[in-house]
Amino acid sequence: MADRFTIPTMNHDSATAPASTRDMEREEEALRRHYSRNPYPELTFEFTRDPGLLHQYYRIRSDEYKAVHRVHLLATEGEEDRGSHILVVRRDNFCVGGIRINTRNPRKNYLLPIEIADFRLEKHFPQLLHGQMGYCQFGALVLLPEFRGAGITTELFRRVHNKAVALNCKMMFLFAPVFMVEHYRQIFISLRLKATIHYEIDLPTYPNLEEFQNHLVSVVTDESLVGKPADFLINSENKSLTEA
Repeated sequence: MADRFTIPTMNHDSATAPASTRDMEREEEALRRHYSRNPYPELTFEFTRDPGLLHQYYRIRSDEYKAVHRVHLLATEGEEDRGSHILVVRRDNFCVGGIRINTRNPRKNYLLPIEIADFRLEKHFPQLLHGQMGYCQFGALVLLPEFRGAGITTELFRRVHNKAVALNCKMMFLFAPVFMVEHYRQIFISLRLKATIHYEIDLPTYPNLEEFQNHLVSVVTDESLVGKPADFLINSENKSLTEA
């Protein structure tokens, strides 16, 4: 069972409008919300194994990677998806995006997708060698254009963190292009999490991502923050975390 989170969407083009235009749009949007009976679409954030929802997520991922990164991914389950935890965002039965978590621990001692060639996280983070240390990588984040912004990515990251804590992961990792890592770090800061961009660590070249300079981000999980939304997010109808 998933809990629901009511959140506004943002017109993607308005982000680049002049300040005066954005101010006017914000005032109009505030009035619309005030007088509308249903001001926000209701989105459900859910860890799922539902084949129909996963099929939609894989299709969106394939389309978005092709459009944004010019990367051709099959619109089907891949090797890195098997055994992972996938969080989808949906409106009713219509998937609008999602994100994937891959875990590594003593009982599931598989390499994470980031660990290719001779790159191993343990070489750079010796604490991961502790016998009971669990950690994870999350990525494959996609959202349909009309659902980007408005705190939805932040809410995705918050729920990924809560899931990582539930899976007993002490650290989370992701890699992203240089133009995105600072934005992601700021999201983690808004969630009151300690995040570090490791510019000093050279990552290998990943298949289909040869043209991007990627950097590693590490995040220390914090059990005390589970269930607490980011400071600027509106309240959810149900603040408890119930995972599928």
